[in-house]
Amino acid sequence: WLWLCAGLLCVALAVLIAMTNTQTGMRAALIGFASGAACLAGCLMLLYALLITGKTKQSTAQPLRWHHSLAILNLTRRRGRTIAGVFMLSAGLFLVFAVSGFHLGTSDDPTNRNSGTGGFALIVETSQPIRYDLNTELGRDHYALSEDELPAGSVVPIRVSGGDDASCLNLNQTPTPRLLGVDPALLARRDAFSFFSLTGEPITWQALEPVGNNDTLIPVIADASTAQWALKLAVGDTLTVPDEQGQPVTLQLVGTIENSILQGSLILHEQAFKRIFPSTSGYRMLLVDRPISEDSEEISLLLDEVLIDEGVTVTPTNERLAEYNRVQNTYLAVFQSLGGLGVLLGALGLGIVTARNLLERRSELALLSAVGLSRRRVARIVLTEHASVLLLGLLLGSGSAMLATLHASGQSPRTATELFILLAPLAAGFIAILLGLLPSLRGRLTDALRND
Repeated sequence: WLWLCAGLLCVALAVLIAMTNTQTGMRAALIGFASGAACLAGCLMLLYALLITGKTKQSTAQPLRWHHSLAILNLTRRRGRTIAGVFMLSAGLFLVFAVSGFHLGTSDDPTNRNSGTGGFALIVETSQPIRYDLNTELGRDHYALSEDELPAGSVVPIRVSGGDDASCLNLNQTPTPRLLGVDPALLARRDAFSFFSLTGEPITWQALEPVGNNDTLIPVIADASTAQWALKLAVGDTLTVPDEQGQPVTLQLVGTIENSILQGSLILHEQAFKRIFPSTSGYRMLLVDRPISEDSEEISLLLDEVLIDEGVTVTPTNERLAEYNRVQNTYLAVFQSLGGLGVLLGALGLGIVTARNLLERRSELALLSAVGLSRRRVARIVLTEHASVLLLGLLLGSGSAMLATLHASGQSPRTATELFILLAPLAAGFIAILLGLLPSLRGRLTDALRND
């Protein structure tokens, strides 16, 4: 009863968490992974409880009449071996499939404010600074842009320092990351991007505002992946970088945003940027807040033309985000491929376990043969017994993984590779069990009784 109640509780909680999960992005993937793991643990507890129950209901007539009944009784006799085999297969398959919930997908609507594009259509980068704010009439007049071509307030200008790129495209550790100076009010008004917090504590762009008169500790915000993997920073940690004169400046990470087009940089208040780099004038990055429509390509060509002297590069935000996501998705694909190979080897190893198990039980098989069971019936009993372990492992692992990826919005569709990862261990396991069965049934089984 203890194992039964604990298993039911774990499965119920896992299903409840998965069904009521309203988070998005990485939080949804983490919660889903935890619920899937809890479901797998609960199912194993339920299986253990059923094995105990099956042992207490042994019959002396029915097992000889129905081969599957005797196979089930053999599973209950060695519960530890049964649970170990099911656990190894199900855990491996769960890990392989559940990581697909961390697959990063690009939003179909780049104008979605909560997506990695922040709702911006284009990201503009220049090699030379743009000295005029294109949101002002003076800036538009300087570049001969009309109000209809680029409405006021549709651009977020960003100042850029000369640091290194700390995104996933740079495999080297970056001691001096690139700094981006932006007016946080422009992003806060749009509610751009989605902040990442495991504690659920609300974070806004107003966190970039200086606290009191403290000029020695400058608050910054970074992409979650950049902070965790490239810079090894958590919220509240500090980082020291040199200013324009080479003097140390302390930055404090006050928040992180989910996977975004601003990956690889630290974002700080524009006024703090001017204080650190007073001689760096103008803007070298623009986020163009323009809905994707038929004129999006026309706007890109227009900006290419008017900013050609600044060495401009105009990129659609969904393309930039897909370029970043491709790196993580490649790592996940490699992990799934190697994990699938591990599950396949585990299924093949089941044949070795089967052979050793049956050699130890050769006298038992000889007794079944001596009391009138045919060799085919004995083989069917053994095959049912070991195939049940294989099927239970694959079923529990894949089912728990499906629950884990229930609300993963970025999950990749089921591909031929994932189908192969599921079917290959199934076929290999059956073949391995058959190969392990043959040595134990070879020769005269009754000879094994003479040794007892």
